[in-house]
Amino acid sequence: MRIPGNRYEFLPLLGAEDLHDIEEIVAKYSFDYLCVPNVITVKDILEVKTLVKKHNIRSAVLPKIDSVEGVH
Repeated sequence: MRIPGNRYEFLPLLGAEDLHDIEEIVAKYSFDYLCVPNVITVKDILEVKTLVKKHNIRSAVLPKIDSVEGVH
């Protein structure tokens, strides 16, 4: 869900289905890239990178950054 100008901490970047897809499909087929839309903060990028490392996935993370906070 994208709420222009706002990001609520209780709305996670990745939903349950996204987590399942990363853990099962990306790990199984060894994708070269993992594209992540609607990145608002650096915390979002780090969350995805941590999940990728946890499952020993060698995919590069390509975020689509939607705000200046996503760069800092």
